[in-house]
Amino acid sequence: MLYSSKVIKMYDIDFIITRLNRVIRRKPNLHWHNSRLYYESEYNMVIVLGGKAKYIINSEEIYLKKNDVIIFPPGIVRAGYTDKSDPWEFITINFNLELNEDGKEFFDKKYLLFNNIGTNIHDKFLNIAYLWEGKNPLFAVKCKALISDILYELIRSFLPHSKMPRSEELEAVRTYIQANFREKLSIEALAERMELSVSYFRKLFTRAYGQSPQQYIISLRINTAYDLLESGEANVSEAAILSGFEDIYYFSTLFKKQTGLSPSQVLHTNNKGV
Repeated sequence: MLYSSKVIKMYDIDFIITRLNRVIRRKPNLHWHNSRLYYESEYNMVIVLGGKAKYIINSEEIYLKKNDVIIFPPGIVRAGYTDKSDPWEFITINFNLELNEDGKEFFDKKYLLFNNIGTNIHDKFLNIAYLWEGKNPLFAVKCKALISDILYELIRSFLPHSKMPRSEELEAVRTYIQANFREKLSIEALAERMELSVSYFRKLFTRAYGQSPQQYIISLRINTAYDLLESGEANVSEAAILSGFEDIYYFSTLFKKQTGLSPSQVLHTNNKGV
């Protein structure tokens, strides 16, 4: 079953590659074209290894060059043509995906185009093609793992913080918060890590991650407490302390506000048979 955030929605795109259908590597061919490409239930992901090409969806023309990756969801009819003056070389991968709701929202567009991908993703495509051709034991498992890695990197490049000014420093602060959210964290001290004013730090963080630093800290604490209660690993007081709350009453009030359930309801509902 796909994970679905129970408490506070952040970036919870999730997917499972349920089937790998085919992997094809095409060498440059100035006569290559396909006037009707269509897959009823398969996602199609293509990387341009060299040369140029274009796809046409209705009247929209999509031009591709070396190190571009394009993903088509099921049901999209398109035509594809190589550039005869610079024929493309490419790898195309067809697979089935099971997606959660956020995943469907992200993937189910006419297409997703990623320009100038790095060598890390490029090399993973080459490895997938090599594994598919050899079909040694467990090749499909390894291929699906590599496709998952590719999709992770591509999705990550679409997230708002990746396009923000000082995005690496912001991500370092977010990582620091995630590692230390159970401790007392000062927004002022977090802002100082980037040598920013509190107001500007809060503005950048909110734009990048969709919630303020304080909201992010609370979401981590509430999600942690929820997991502890749901699993039966802690009672209400223990869950509060282990997730970073000192005031049990404040924890209970905030927990219910965020989840719609009291901590004791989560504890008792999910542990009746324990």
